[in-house]
Amino acid sequence: STLSPYNRRQTFFVYGNLPITLVRVAAEATGQLDVKLLGRQFSAFADLFTILILYAILSRLYDRRVALLASLFSALTVMQIQQSHFFTSDLFVNMFMFLALAFAVQIVGVEQKAESREQKAEGGAEDEAQNQPFAFRLPHSASSILRHPLFKLSVGFGFALGMAMASKINAAAMAIVLPF
Repeated sequence: STLSPYNRRQTFFVYGNLPITLVRVAAEATGQLDVKLLGRQFSAFADLFTILILYAILSRLYDRRVALLASLFSALTVMQIQQSHFFTSDLFVNMFMFLALAFAVQIVGVEQKAESREQKAEGGAEDEAQNQPFAFRLPHSASSILRHPLFKLSVGFGFALGMAMASKINAAAMAIVLPF
């Protein structure tokens, strides 16, 4: 394709192929002739979905009022509005990075619930094993690891981060969030 920078002797291209591929597959599946219009619709959908994810993250961390206010500010951001009208990869990156962040927030919530259950079960007594990170307290059998909520959430985080990196390579920096 002449649209691919690799076919035009460009050795470095920071934008991934995921948004282009998604729109092209959707255009072929629906018989849409105007790929530019479909790409703009996908960009607007990605921006709206990002606002919903932002609301979900903040309502989990704070409360609904904070989440609504932040979502309103995000919806009224000039750059997001402008890029929603054009087919840009940045909105896809935002959507997948916010999705990865939502998985990270859920991982923290699962770990906090597990710690509070352990403290209640032991009557509030702390021992050395409780102060270790959750990675050292995972179940030992393979089937129990695969069914563990932290495993599923970590896979979700990895998938969302991979999709963000497939949209734009700069999203790789988001990988630092999970260990923290």
